Amino acid sequence: MEHISRQTTRHIDHLFITSDPTQRGLAAAAGIRHLVDQLSRHGTRVSRVHFVVNRVRGELPPAFVEQAHALGLPLVGTLPEDPLIGQFDLEGRPIIQLPGDSPIVRAVEAIAEKAGIRVP
Repeated sequence: MEHISRQTTRHIDHLFITSDPTQRGLAAAAGIRHLVDQLSRHGTRVSRVHFVVNRVRGELPPAFVEQAHALGLPLVGTLPEDPLIGQFDLEGRPIIQLPGDSPIVRAVEAIAEKAGIRVP
């Protein structure tokens, strides 16, 4: 966000605002969305904004999804809590090495597809 708020990055095709599934996270995401909207009046162009919720266990509560929508946060998907992320971190391994059948890898691919981003 620093590059956007300082307007050193002024043209963005896809901005992914990511939050955890908490009210505090949702409020922070809404604040980022508001900042992006304000900066668009000063020359920053963001073509598409997407909202992603990270570390999700099960399904998001419908009230959370409705509140995100009401705040102008278009939910493009969720990322499940994945124990492999912690394991890879402890081992110093890059997450790019996660297996293709990992739940989080599949979720990222689905989010990219829904956002209109081609995944090789």
